Amino acid sequence: MIAAAVLLCAALVAGIKGAEQGVYTPLEEARYIVVGSLGILATFGLFGAVLLSIRKRVWIDFEAGTLGTVSEVMGRRTCKELPLLPNGRILCRRREINTAEADKTVWTVEYACSKGELELHSLGSLRQGRAWAERFANHLGLPLVEMF
Repeated sequence: MIAAAVLLCAALVAGIKGAEQGVYTPLEEARYIVVGSLGILATFGLFGAVLLSIRKRVWIDFEAGTLGTVSEVMGRRTCKELPLLPNGRILCRRREINTAEADKTVWTVEYACSKGELELHSLGSLRQGRAWAERFANHLGLPLVEMF
């Protein structure tokens, strides 16, 4: 991400310096380069701060019989909780994510019971997703259901 910001700043400088002679005065060149570079770096800095602030935790309270997740993004906290029920199960599910740039397959690990479903973790490969789901299902003593 830092490399992309530096490359964009270099492209900005090259574009301004490469302009036809007399288009910009030396003062205008300096002003455009400084303001443009600061804008690029501030945008990438804000994006980086958002990425670094994302946190997702899974917690289990055996005494209360609950399982939940806490997600935090830029100080905003979202909590979801479901009861640990005997009919509960751990799901390892394939999910396709389609974006304008590329299609991506992720493997999600979820807890499902009669009260609903709760996504616990998302991994990039089947092997990692299945291993995480197996460990979690064994820890809770629940069956693992694979959904491909």
